[in-house]
Amino acid sequence: MKKIYVSTVVFLLLALTGSAQTYYWIGGTGGGNWNNVTNWSLSSGGAAGTAYPHLTTENAVFDGAASVSLNVNIDLSTLTITGNSSVKITATGGPTETITLNSTSAATPGLQIDGGSKLETDAASNVECVFNFIPGGQGSVSGEWLTSGNDALNSFAYFILPTTGSTALNFNNGGKLTIGRSGLLYDNANSDNFLIFKSGSTLEIKTDPASVPKANYDNNSTILISGLVNYGLAIDETGNIGNLTYNCPGQSSNLTPLSLLNLNINGDVNILNTNSNELTLLANGGPSLPLNTVGIKGSLNISGTSKVIESKVDGIDKTMTLNVQGDFNAGGISFNLQNNNDNLINPTSLVIKGDFHHTAGSFGASSTAVNESQSIFNVEFNGSTTQTISSSSGTIDNANHQVSLKVNNALGVTLNSSMEVGRIDFSGGTPGKLNTSLANYLTINNTSGNAIVVNSPSNSAYVNGPVRRKTLSTSPVDFPSGTGDVLRALTITPNSAAANTFQVNLITGNKGGTVLSPLSGLSPYYWDVTRPSGTASAIVTMKLVGAIAGASATDTLVAAAYDGTNWIDARGATGNNIFPGTSVAGSLATALQSSFNSFAIGYKINSALFIKLLSFTGKKLQNSAELDWTITENSTPSKFEIVKSENGISFSSIGSLPGLDGKLNYGFTDNTLSSGNNYYRLKMYDKDGSISFSNIIIVMNGSKGVMISSMIPTLVRDRARLNISSSVRGNMQLVVTDISGRIMQNQVVSISSGNQEVWLNATSLSAGMFQVTGYINGEKTATFRFIKQ
Repeated sequence: MKKIYVSTVVFLLLALTGSAQTYYWIGGTGGGNWNNVTNWSLSSGGAAGTAYPHLTTENAVFDGAASVSLNVNIDLSTLTITGNSSVKITATGGPTETITLNSTSAATPGLQIDGGSKLETDAASNVECVFNFIPGGQGSVSGEWLTSGNDALNSFAYFILPTTGSTALNFNNGGKLTIGRSGLLYDNANSDNFLIFKSGSTLEIKTDPASVPKANYDNNSTILISGLVNYGLAIDETGNIGNLTYNCPGQSSNLTPLSLLNLNINGDVNILNTNSNELTLLANGGPSLPLNTVGIKGSLNISGTSKVIESKVDGIDKTMTLNVQGDFNAGGISFNLQNNNDNLINPTSLVIKGDFHHTAGSFGASSTAVNESQSIFNVEFNGSTTQTISSSSGTIDNANHQVSLKVNNALGVTLNSSMEVGRIDFSGGTPGKLNTSLANYLTINNTSGNAIVVNSPSNSAYVNGPVRRKTLSTSPVDFPSGTGDVLRALTITPNSAAANTFQVNLITGNKGGTVLSPLSGLSPYYWDVTRPSGTASAIVTMKLVGAIAGASATDTLVAAAYDGTNWIDARGATGNNIFPGTSVAGSLATALQSSFNSFAIGYKINSALFIKLLSFTGKKLQNSAELDWTITENSTPSKFEIVKSENGISFSSIGSLPGLDGKLNYGFTDNTLSSGNNYYRLKMYDKDGSISFSNIIIVMNGSKGVMISSMIPTLVRDRARLNISSSVRGNMQLVVTDISGRIMQNQVVSISSGNQEVWLNATSLSAGMFQVTGYINGEKTATFRFIKQ
């Protein structure tokens, strides 16, 4: 930027007599000299006069088209351009021709350009055309003032504002100041007080390079950058501007930056044309400025042949943030968050409070930097109302899938078109939901599978609708699905490292279909799971969050799958279950699935005692234990595995028996009976691939005592089964008390030495909570608590 720094301006004030005189230009557009008296009249369109305006008490008025040659220095009280006139004043003498304006009255300002009128100031070769405002001087521009010149001819036109006084050069609504290709602006420490751009005014800068002066910019004023070709623009001399428009069809270099250092833009930023070259919004700023934050209170609009880079950090890691409080409207050719490959640590963020409209071109980050421990390229939504996202390309990402979509809006963000992102982030201070649909779904491209890819989902922050994830390994990948202010995450673990894409959609309600035995019910929600691309099989794991409506304490929770018609138990031989059915936390995994449909959390009556097993007993025979069990007729066992423990905690297999069709009674003899208590349990394999366990029984060897090892069920309607191990024979008294210790019922049962099952009759008990204790030969058993329905 070219500047002339003036330390002292001396004005010679002439003492004149008589009243102020006003002169009107009548010299037309032929380029007449200012100091030719025949070009001036004492009335508009009147006869030629005998003098020309050049004294501090005199006024010059142009009320028609004019072209003026200025070859003398002029002192005036006021200069007025009116009547929709176009006036050009060219300094032809030299080396400097000056017009000094002396009026300090706001009512009759030193310079007045009325609406519809235009003043162009220019200079011949090696000449400067200068307008001076004295301290306290005034100017009012409702039309246009163009300062021109020719850099190649060393000709310049400019004005000088004083450093003291209450000078006010006002550009009013519709007023415009245009700095031509070689026009100059003098700014100083106080020019933001003297140079005033009011609502509806415009400052157009056509110079190259260019600098925006200090000034008082109304929020609805506009700075128009139109002349940059090879250089950049500095707006580092002011803290606040109104609207900023960039329209440079002659731009021929990618080295053009807008140096918006810690600037507040109170209006819109419009980038209309970069001539297919790159425009960088946030320049480096040097190592002394580790933060570079720019705020746009209006919208950011990009269109035409524009290529825009938010940040370019030249080998220095900096935090770069562009805050847009209005909408982000990206057309043009491309928008690039960060193009420097060295920015490995500190993030570059585009923060938006309005809506996101990507209507043309690409959106991403050309930087190849990779950081798998934190997000370095962010598109953050932090509005105070519900925000929307739409994209013609459907991608907010880069080649290494490092771009994060950050939802930091408690009221949520809605996708109005399908979108691919590198990561999804809910780690802000006011996170919210990302709302998607079958038509407008989210795809997460990053395949690393670690926590940073799906960052900090919660009950208030998740994907509400379909979400896809791409996989490229056998690592588990999480899907942050949720509904009804509850995060109900699902994990998919592929069995292949080939490229695959999985989609998950959590749905509230009943899908329909028949619930097949052994299932007796389902969660009131389910996950639709599809595989849009790839061929990998996978394990589906559902997270349990809260109790499942309809499941009771005697039920077992399992993974259920929809086969197109029916809901079936999907555990197979490798899945798991959760007992009791009233559990509120945990994870339920399916067996490996080769096809995908819908999955839910199912529940079934605890098959260990009610569906498969009618009884399981054991007794001591000399130095061995004889185990016997009976199953129901509808059981379909494939194998029974007998497991044993000496402490009731750690079990190991001691043998197995095949399950046979139609066989209901089975037995097994353990010839390695240990001294003390021997604990046994059955691990039962069903033909459908599911696995269930029996209750634990005890066979005593060489020890005395009696034990009640289990009570099934503990939620009792009319009776419950007690499993009792005893070293003696006799009659046992089963004493039922209420929670206050009052005896409510006595029942006597006969027991033998060994393990057996007896029934507790509860038909006479009222509804409530009770406890049962056994007594035999002075021995007291453990106490079991139960609820009578």
